[in-house]
Amino acid sequence: MVRIIVIIAALASGPMLIGQTNTQASISLVPTNQAFDAVKQNLGLTDFQIEQLVKIMQEKSAALLETYKQIGAKEAEMQNLLKSGSQDANRIGQLMIEIYKLRTQPLSANNQYRQRALAVLTADQKVKLSLLEQALLLNTPAYQAATLNLIDGPAAQLLPALPGVIQGFPPVRFQP
Repeated sequence: MVRIIVIIAALASGPMLIGQTNTQASISLVPTNQAFDAVKQNLGLTDFQIEQLVKIMQEKSAALLETYKQIGAKEAEMQNLLKSGSQDANRIGQLMIEIYKLRTQPLSANNQYRQRALAVLTADQKVKLSLLEQALLLNTPAYQAATLNLIDGPAAQLLPALPGVIQGFPPVRFQP
């Protein structure tokens, strides 16, 4: 469990670290269309729908990366002010407020991307999607029941694999 948390934290902190550097590095975690074969089959998606959904996902990722870069720049400025012994409480407070607003902004912006993604689906596919949402809600109790040996876990693997290990995901690449 600790290993998973460390891996997730490392992957999630990548964009923030990029925002704190002066280089133009970026991370590419864009999966190929084969990464979505199971949902494609379950919902009856076409290749064109998958391409549209992946494009929306890429646009969302690019927008989030920009937000993380802004957060990184503001955090770096605040750290520089604090390290230099600055007594400018107004500027430090303003930076904290701006960072908070940037951190909460992606939550509300996600709805825009969700609506665009849902617009790609047919009415029948949306009904099937509601079943997947219900199944997702049972994920945590099901894993807890498997941990307590009340039920058998998935035969293939009990822990999620990392991008690059899952079929269809390219390995993580840093691009300067």
